[in-house]
Amino acid sequence: MPNNTVNFNEVPNNVDFLQAFQYANTGKVTGTTQINGGTGYINPSVAFSAPSSGIGRAASGVPEVATGVVTSVLIVDPGEGYVPNEVVTALFTDTAGVGADFSVATDAAPVDLTGSTLSMMVRVIAADPTVLLFIDNAGRGGITITDAANGKFSLKFAQSDIVNCPLGTFVQDLIRLRPDGVKERIWSGAFTITQGVTRE
Repeated sequence: MPNNTVNFNEVPNNVDFLQAFQYANTGKVTGTTQINGGTGYINPSVAFSAPSSGIGRAASGVPEVATGVVTSVLIVDPGEGYVPNEVVTALFTDTAGVGADFSVATDAAPVDLTGSTLSMMVRVIAADPTVLLFIDNAGRGGITITDAANGKFSLKFAQSDIVNCPLGTFVQDLIRLRPDGVKERIWSGAFTITQGVTRE
């Protein structure tokens, strides 16, 4: 989602820095499908797994029971922060019932980057006119869209550029210029450059 925070911690100044990412809209739980309703349930509760992204919150719901079988789950809170293709689990607990198993669907989806221009700058502070590092996929290099339809791209900072920067923690953000001309911030955060341990 736009305006996430990403911190690049301890980027050594004596090697290239290369990392892969996926730009995606994190999602909410949209529903469940019964695989097995189990048996013997009286007053069950259900707990959904938390988003693996570490942000957002887990969904919550109320199981609906008929003759001891969990027939469906009423979603009370869809949660937020689930990533595409994440396996969300639903754990049922009850004093007597066993065996209930439901699959969980979310609306999380990758952002199609076809026709997009990505650019990233690093500055000492946001208001500083001096740019320490600047990469993009429109001529400067350093950003490569590897799978546009699935929102996948990589960032590479060359050692020859990093070594010319001072050591310390700076600010950075990544901007997407969409095909329709609208700019959006994919993330912002810190960028820390440390001295490489193994060096001449």
